[in-house]
Amino acid sequence: RQNKSHLVIENIRGKFTKEDFPENTTEIFKFLIQTHVLGQAYPLLLPMELQNDLNEAAYWAFSHFGNSPHFGIFNSKFSFEIKDVMRTYSLLHIAVMSRDLDKIEQLFANDEDLNYFAKDGLTPIHWAIYCEDTISLQKLVDLGADLNFESIGGISPLVFSLKQNKVNHLICLLEAGAIVNDQVNSESSALNLAIEDENELAIKLLIQFGAKKT
Repeated sequence: RQNKSHLVIENIRGKFTKEDFPENTTEIFKFLIQTHVLGQAYPLLLPMELQNDLNEAAYWAFSHFGNSPHFGIFNSKFSFEIKDVMRTYSLLHIAVMSRDLDKIEQLFANDEDLNYFAKDGLTPIHWAIYCEDTISLQKLVDLGADLNFESIGGISPLVFSLKQNKVNHLICLLEAGAIVNDQVNSESSALNLAIEDENELAIKLLIQFGAKKT
């Protein structure tokens, strides 16, 4: 089931292997998510009856999961910290790219997070900047999306619009109140970035809205 921007898995039906028991099924599911979705190493839970025959355990792992397992465990209570977060492309991101204003409003009414990160680490506002026009961006602004919410990589929508060379989107963000002296990194500002790119129109706009060179 979906809980706002999160997918909650409450039950797994069926088995991954003939030897599965409920606890093993859950651990194998975690293994598949980590290795196939996130591309991270994660221990594969091996059948207890093979713990005295490591060659047979290795054959079992390879025959069921190919070369994905890098290491295995026999104890399901083994603690393995998961650091990465599984992300996907939300319905809001898709609606934004499709410029479907009715769908955007519907999702917002259903408490969809306007600042949710997609698989690529970008928020719906960042995706709206990919669009040729500002229709989706303006709708997100009107709904109260955070104009300064940075991507996972630390890039604000304002800076992202500069990097994408989207002047109309830059104007939309500036007029809506985006922080004009946003830092691209600890040593540079949005104005510096525009100067480096020799983007004269962006330079004039940023200065007009109070940008300062650092």
